[in-house]
Amino acid sequence: MVLSVELLGTMRVTVDGELVVLPSGRQRSLLALLLMDGKRMVSRDRVMAELWPSAPPQSAAVNLRTYAWGLRSWLARVTGAGGQLVRNGAGWALRLVDETPLALDVVTFERDVTAGLRALNDGDLASATRHLHHATQAYRGVPLLNVPQGPVLSGWSVLLHNRWVEATEGYAEALLRAERFGAARELLQGFVGQHPGRERAWGQLMTACARGGDTTGAVATYRAARTALVEGFGMEPSADLTAQYRAVLRREPEMTPPQEPSARHQRAPVVGPAGPLRQLPADLPVLFGREAEARGLLDALTHSPVVPGRCRVAVVVGPAGVGKTALAIHLAHLLRPAGHGAHLFVDLGGPVPASSRPPQDAVADALDPVVIRLLHAFGVAGERLPALPADRHALLRGCLAESRALLVLDDATDLAQIRALLPGDAACTVIVTSRHRLAGLTDVHRVDLGPLDPVAAELMFRTRAGLIDADESTRSVVASCAGLPLALLITASRLAGRPPVMIRRLALALRDEHTHLDELVLDDLSVRARVAVSYRAVGALERRALHLVSAAGPAGIPAGPLAGPLGLAEIGVELVLEQLADAHLVTMTEPTSQGVRYRAPELVRLLVAEQPDIDKPGQHQRAVSTGFDSYPGRRTAPTSGRNQGPRSDAIGAPGDEHLQT
Repeated sequence: MVLSVELLGTMRVTVDGELVVLPSGRQRSLLALLLMDGKRMVSRDRVMAELWPSAPPQSAAVNLRTYAWGLRSWLARVTGAGGQLVRNGAGWALRLVDETPLALDVVTFERDVTAGLRALNDGDLASATRHLHHATQAYRGVPLLNVPQGPVLSGWSVLLHNRWVEATEGYAEALLRAERFGAARELLQGFVGQHPGRERAWGQLMTACARGGDTTGAVATYRAARTALVEGFGMEPSADLTAQYRAVLRREPEMTPPQEPSARHQRAPVVGPAGPLRQLPADLPVLFGREAEARGLLDALTHSPVVPGRCRVAVVVGPAGVGKTALAIHLAHLLRPAGHGAHLFVDLGGPVPASSRPPQDAVADALDPVVIRLLHAFGVAGERLPALPADRHALLRGCLAESRALLVLDDATDLAQIRALLPGDAACTVIVTSRHRLAGLTDVHRVDLGPLDPVAAELMFRTRAGLIDADESTRSVVASCAGLPLALLITASRLAGRPPVMIRRLALALRDEHTHLDELVLDDLSVRARVAVSYRAVGALERRALHLVSAAGPAGIPAGPLAGPLGLAEIGVELVLEQLADAHLVTMTEPTSQGVRYRAPELVRLLVAEQPDIDKPGQHQRAVSTGFDSYPGRRTAPTSGRNQGPRSDAIGAPGDEHLQT
């Protein structure tokens, strides 16, 4: 889980990219105060002075305890056990568990401003431009705009605003030195309107106009600056600004266009693509059990109303190994006659371990190697590549739009990844696959894949293995694959052309929970490896909850009995379990009078059983049993689910690999 807080503008809080409702009133002020002070303890007196700048009411102490309690409850709802409000006798502090990264925009902003201005001073224009561009983009407006402010927060707001002014003028200076006069002019025109007293910015704008070849614009800029300074501040322009104006009138070299293009702007020769881009992987001869989904998405994409400025998007989600990529590629080949110019396939790499996940504001930058590779495919290379990642992304979206692209984005993990690559053209079609539900991606055509039904699973297995009929051993192997196309592909490929005795041996091996996953491996295909990627991508709290749900067995368990073992309120447990469901590591039953039950699919349970216990060995089953005994709605204690019948309940949700090959 990644907690992201934005303070540069209106306060916004997101958890894993999803916007959450803020606490109200002075609870919001208390949260901002704690965040701005980092991990330091904020004293009670300082909080009181901030919340009641004039004079605190008689009920201030009671009110403060109420605000702290409300903020603590909000943190529990939003982060589970990831964030805590800690108090000692001196005051309060915000604490996050190690597995809960905090992305705070003011921290990134200050880091970029400092690095950018240092690079500018050192003459490193590429680094200065990159950092200062990020800083100016992060600033969305007056800080803490929707937060009640006392003397401390209002002082911070002024300081942050001044740093933005410094960063903007530094960015303009970097652009001017790099001879990017058009970009500098665009940046400064709006800025001087907001800050008419900034003579440095007026001078920079005059230089951008003159050096860009617009002498008339430079003269008009000086006149506008003089009017603003005289009428708004009662003062004439400074000697420096007046000297710049005279240099424009005399057409001195420093205020005229460069005579020779800078070496950095000389364009390297670009070799365009030899022909239409056709980069889709091969289609499958048969797509077992997914005909209805393919037909539904094809109809939706080809017959949905055209919305100007918005591409058509299909999203295929599900657990690892369920065949998401196979369906996406098959759908892309069905769409090829629809008039698309470029047919592109991009592997986004899938989930990464929670401990190494990039901050939310760095996700788009992490895409840069993919963007550069695609731009090369479009013939954009060498010095034609823009210097900034954001400019490269924008150029790629333009290339995609011009080519009416059909784009497959495989194994996406984050909305920021997808949004950075979506072209704004109705002639384009994008197909996304992901192990996550991507609920924040709206106005799309969505399919949530589950395991294959028994008939389709057996047909796929027999076809791949070259079997005409299915005996008891064959049906046992198919059941042990739990409808997962990856498992069916592996087992069928292993048995193709082998004598019947090998099927019986594999069926026996798959009945043993200790060797089950060992049998689901073929060359570079492995069910264990694919599911483990999803397991490692969730945080420590979610993994602990998954261990507890797995210990409950195939029947599953409600959220209530897990509250004690996890140390959370029941609503906090539900939030954690929803994260696991979003990652397709647990499934949820339909609500009944007994509530919703959560269960881990069989192949996930087998993987979890192999992992080192987060608690002492054997604690999970006892914790679940203890929680069940104390839960008001219990009927019978859960069983472990080990060796209790065929494995017909495995991973039951969508997947992503190009498996049915």
